[in-house]
Amino acid sequence: MKVETAPFVSGQLYSFTAPHPDRKDLNQDSIGYIEFSQDVGLLLLADGIGGHRGGDKASRLIIRSIISSLRNLKKSSLIQKAPMAMLKANEKVRKLNIGAGSTLTSCLIIDGVATIFSTGDSRAYIYSSAGNLKFKTLDLSVEGLAAAAGVSSNENALYYYVGDQTLSFMTYGPIELNPQDSILLCSDGIHGNISDDEISEIIKSTKENTNKGELLLQQVKSNFHNPDDHSFL
Repeated sequence: MKVETAPFVSGQLYSFTAPHPDRKDLNQDSIGYIEFSQDVGLLLLADGIGGHRGGDKASRLIIRSIISSLRNLKKSSLIQKAPMAMLKANEKVRKLNIGAGSTLTSCLIIDGVATIFSTGDSRAYIYSSAGNLKFKTLDLSVEGLAAAAGVSSNENALYYYVGDQTLSFMTYGPIELNPQDSILLCSDGIHGNISDDEISEIIKSTKENTNKGELLLQQVKSNFHNPDDHSFL
């Protein structure tokens, strides 16, 4: 498996998804994206909940459902319709009737402005070209919310996720983007094995024709102390 590259919204997109190294036949992570135009795009990442049945089905269904709901809409209606698309995906996951659930993090880019929707503990980051961390989502888990409150917890159960009876999610934005900013969406198989500072060093790499997606993957695998399905865009 290798990092895929593609032009995306006046920039370059690096994407990768792979299963847990000991479970090569089942990947509970799913990724997707839509480029509506040179100035409008949507990034999506979902991570099926490991303790729930059908996490792989849930994450794939969420990505397909949201893309289907939004792909033919006009730019002016995307921000309003994106939460509705998430609610529709939540209903579809619940209709599987297998107790499935998944995280979801999405980034909608419109004319240089980002809006991020997130539930669960998959993350979105925004870094400047100098490697400065401008933004990071909050993990909606016991451990994540405890850390935000300044206390410690080793419990990583999710408070909110797609597939719950009532969908709850965070909306962040509008976030002004500079042309050289980098956006990273990733599952916990990535952010659980690399620090924010290590991501910063990769962002700052200025070597010509550097594949920063490959650098990120190499760094994660060099210190894969929390092996899991691992995906990013």
